[in-house]
Amino acid sequence: MRHRARAALAGLSAAACLSACGEDRPPTPTASDLAVVTQALDQQLNDPARQIHEGLRQANADKRIYAQELYVRGGGGATPVDWWAYRQGLIHVAGVDSYSLGYFGLTPKGEAFLKAPAPSWLASKFRGAPKVSCEGSRASGTCTVSGTAEVAPTADGVPLFEGRTVADHGFAAVVQYDASGWSVQEFHATGAVAPQDAARRALLGDDEHIGKARARFAVEVNRQVG
Repeated sequence: MRHRARAALAGLSAAACLSACGEDRPPTPTASDLAVVTQALDQQLNDPARQIHEGLRQANADKRIYAQELYVRGGGGATPVDWWAYRQGLIHVAGVDSYSLGYFGLTPKGEAFLKAPAPSWLASKFRGAPKVSCEGSRASGTCTVSGTAEVAPTADGVPLFEGRTVADHGFAAVVQYDASGWSVQEFHATGAVAPQDAARRALLGDDEHIGKARARFAVEVNRQVG
C-alpha cells in the first residue's frame, strides 16, 4: 500500500513539475512553422490570378471565348480582363459567330497556361519578426501572430506587373498546432484595401489605365473582324 501511495505521489509530483518547471509550455514556433501565415496571405494575393486561370478555362469549354466571359471579381465589382488576356498573348481573334459577335480562341501560350496549375504571381514575407503569443501545451494549442508582410512578384509575375507594386500588408492570425502540424484557423489582413483588390489593381492598373487599354483593344479587334 505504502509503495503504491508513494508511486502515486511521485506521479503527481512529476506531472506538476512538467507544468511548473516549464516542460509542458507551448513550443516556440520556428520560421517554418509560421510560414502558414504568409501562405494564407499569398492565397488572397493570388486570387485574381486564380480567377483569370479558372475564368479562361470555363470560357474555353466550347472553344469559343467571348469578351464578356473574361473578368475578375473583387470589392469594386467585376473588372474585365479580355484586353489583358489578349495583350499577354493568351487569346487571339478566332472568328465571328452567326450573331455577328466576334469570339476568341486560345493561342499556344494560352493552352500552356491552362494546362499548368493555377498561377502564383505574388509572394509575401514577414517584414521583421512578427509578434507571437502562444497558449496551450507542448502537444497542442494556439498562437496569435501579428505583424507586417512585404509583397513582391514571383519570377513568373515580374513581367506582368509592369513595375506596379503592392503595398506592405498588416495581418493578424490565429494559428493552431498539434501532432498533425501547424495550420491557420483565422486570418485577417489589416488595411484599407483587401489583399486581392490591391493585387488586382497592381496587375491590371487603375480604372483609367484599364479604360484606355480596352479602347485600344476594341480598335484592334474590330480591325480584325471587319
